Amino acid sequence: MEQAGVRAGDIVVAVDGQAIRNGHDWGEMAWQFEPEKPFVLTVERDGQPMQLTLLFPHRPVWEMRNRTQWLDYGLSAALALLYVAMGLVALFARPRDPGAVAGAVLLLMFGGFLGPGSGAGTAAMFRQWPFLLQVPAFVIDTLLGGYLVLVFAALYPRPVFRRRWILPVLLVPALLVITYNAVRFYHRFYMPEQAISPGPPWASQLQVAVESANILAGLIILALGYWRLKDTQTRRSLRRVLLGTLISFGAVVFYLMLLASGAPALQRIYESRATGFVLLVLWSVFPVVFAQAVLRTGSQPASTIAD
Repeated sequence: MEQAGVRAGDIVVAVDGQAIRNGHDWGEMAWQFEPEKPFVLTVERDGQPMQLTLLFPHRPVWEMRNRTQWLDYGLSAALALLYVAMGLVALFARPRDPGAVAGAVLLLMFGGFLGPGSGAGTAAMFRQWPFLLQVPAFVIDTLLGGYLVLVFAALYPRPVFRRRWILPVLLVPALLVITYNAVRFYHRFYMPEQAISPGPPWASQLQVAVESANILAGLIILALGYWRLKDTQTRRSLRRVLLGTLISFGAVVFYLMLLASGAPALQRIYESRATGFVLLVLWSVFPVVFAQAVLRTGSQPASTIAD
């Protein structure tokens, strides 16, 4: 951007004619950047509009990161592999247990989300993938959300709700988020000329609010299941899982709040490398604790928890 002529204090108002209303819109356009393709950047400088040309050189990826960035990349990859590995452990250890399967799906989808490769230029790369690779990536992005935590909490270690209509009702807000995600990601990945999906600028903040509410509801349901358990060994195991869930997904809520906030102080915290490292450490707690609990649990199902 500096080479394109952007100066400190300029306000980015459009990229390739697509209006930039907030940081979220800029992020969506950044997904479209690709090497040796010019992008028209419209900025306001001292109240006057200017058009600049943004051009990324074609460079090998290993030349574009310094040691610190490679460390961040490696930590993200390691965390993603940890989630996937622990998810497979839980899935193969108890493939007929709904709670274990729900937790395994949660871990596998978060592993796909945390894997390196997201960010600037990813949508352009995505469109070059074979269709068979595009489908699972699109599905993971669309379905991944706080409601997976809620589903896991409602099923582990045994279904909390006997009445089948309760869980679908709790998932109604999640269906709205899934619809919003499907539209947004379709624009991001398949409509570069309209990468910023239509809708009010506060829609992304509403999505963050719904996702956070689902995670918090999941933590409450998991705690409710714990207090209604009778078996001592199962209570001890669930207590560890509850603590791990609280640590890891509490950190997710904190991350989402930082991401959605426009406050300069919170943005500085979000952009801090120390914050990123601490979040990676906290996110690694849940998969390890959950997989350990599944392995320690016997083949007999835990006692039923609630009406």
